[in-house]
Amino acid sequence: MAEITRYIDPDVAAGDGSGDSRINAFSGAIAWEADQEQDLDGGGNFMVVHCFASNSSADAFGDSFLDINGWGLSAASYIEMVADVGDRHDGTANSGYFITYTGAYGAINREEFVRFRFIEVEGDNAGIGLRPNFGLSGPATSDIRIEGCLLHNSGNIIEVDGASDNIYISNTIIYDGVNYGILISADSAVKIYSTTIVDTDRCVRLNAVGSTADMKNVLMRHDGVQCLLESNGTFTLDYCATNDDTADDFLGGNNQVNQTYTFVNDAGNDFHLDETDIGAIDLGLDTSGEGAPLNFTDDIDAEERTGTWDIGADQFVAAVSGIVVLRRRRDE
Repeated sequence: MAEITRYIDPDVAAGDGSGDSRINAFSGAIAWEADQEQDLDGGGNFMVVHCFASNSSADAFGDSFLDINGWGLSAASYIEMVADVGDRHDGTANSGYFITYTGAYGAINREEFVRFRFIEVEGDNAGIGLRPNFGLSGPATSDIRIEGCLLHNSGNIIEVDGASDNIYISNTIIYDGVNYGILISADSAVKIYSTTIVDTDRCVRLNAVGSTADMKNVLMRHDGVQCLLESNGTFTLDYCATNDDTADDFLGGNNQVNQTYTFVNDAGNDFHLDETDIGAIDLGLDTSGEGAPLNFTDDIDAEERTGTWDIGADQFVAAVSGIVVLRRRRDE
């Protein structure tokens, strides 16, 4: 199995646009997909797409959208779209590689084996930010991963509207969804671990008879109706927290209800946990013993989770041995 490496950089100023090196990077994700669509499985390859932000410009889709479709993929021949260290967000908006869109969608994936890692998608408070399994019809072998992402300012932030198993959402921050943080409207099995969902009308809704959401260490704060709505399907929650009383309405246990959280800069949309927080710090579950890809040991900032885990995407890191751990701010 051979790796094909491709590069995206909206700030690329030279090169031939072939995407085979950073200097020759594609100018955006839409250009990459249109040029590179291929049968990876038939060729015995997988593809890693490195996303850079040399001068902090957006990968601006306008009213177009990224449509991952027509590839030949398998469990070993997957696509991974990743923002690397130094070019990924720091948990706050526009601090690394980021996608913006003004149309109906940000990104649609129609394939079974795709991974989004440390990608930021920003909408204009309408449309759907990410449709991770659009049009799929129940492949039990699917493996779709959303890891370490920052997704915000959409009508629905994530909409799971294709039928498939094995959709994993972890170490991700979701905020400012006009309607839903995550809407599951098809018969899919979704696992949501160590994720923060705040300031949406509803955080997670199940709306298909055969849908399931297995949630652990998920921090939720709605600013409208409720955190969780089980119209159809089955929620299972363990060690989750809500700012209303819905966390303990479903299968599972050890959940926290009516919680108040303290973030580093709530008004500025920095949802790292503040040291004074009592709503999520030390209230989580160590899930590192679970099967891949849920056996992670770090948080959204790639900081190691040690001691008792916190609920949500961020693990608070205290000062150690007189050394103060600082996080980079957007205005530095």
